[in-house]
Amino acid sequence: MKRISLGLVFILAILSACVSESENAEVMLSREKMAFEAYIEANQIEGVRVEREPALGFIFIWLEESNTGVKPEPLDTIEVDYIGRLVDNLVFDTSIESVAREVGIFNPQRNYQPLKYLHDVGSVIIGFDYAISKMDFGDKMIAFIPSIYAYGRAGQGNIRPNTPLIFELHLMPKDIDEEEPED
Repeated sequence: MKRISLGLVFILAILSACVSESENAEVMLSREKMAFEAYIEANQIEGVRVEREPALGFIFIWLEESNTGVKPEPLDTIEVDYIGRLVDNLVFDTSIESVAREVGIFNPQRNYQPLKYLHDVGSVIIGFDYAISKMDFGDKMIAFIPSIYAYGRAGQGNIRPNTPLIFELHLMPKDIDEEEPED
């Protein structure tokens, strides 16, 4: 019996070595897209607008649209409240104190406030920035981000390698009330 088991393991190892990295990526992306669809169905997520990018695996569901028509530009300083989840609905990070307390990840050393960063300069994961680029200031969205556009094969902290992410995002309205000082 041991010989058959070892033989089977050997054959599977050879077959898996024959699968190219791009085929592995395609299989992984396919699984992630199915996981996203299952999450959407299980959580009965509906929005005012849905955008799917099948080739890349992204799904964007707008919960609210501000209809300002003003999107962030590269190098804009933006502020965004977020809740980051895994496909099993586990919250791994948030900028919102009440959410952190509710799900048991509150850290009294942390200052909970919207994330403030320069848009489109690589300071956040690619998928997060890409989702923000789709939004108008004031929009609220749920962004489904395939692992390749998140932390990829490296993972990050308690996020395992090849983990797709889900972010609930609120792109704070742009402060347009800043006036030039009077002479």
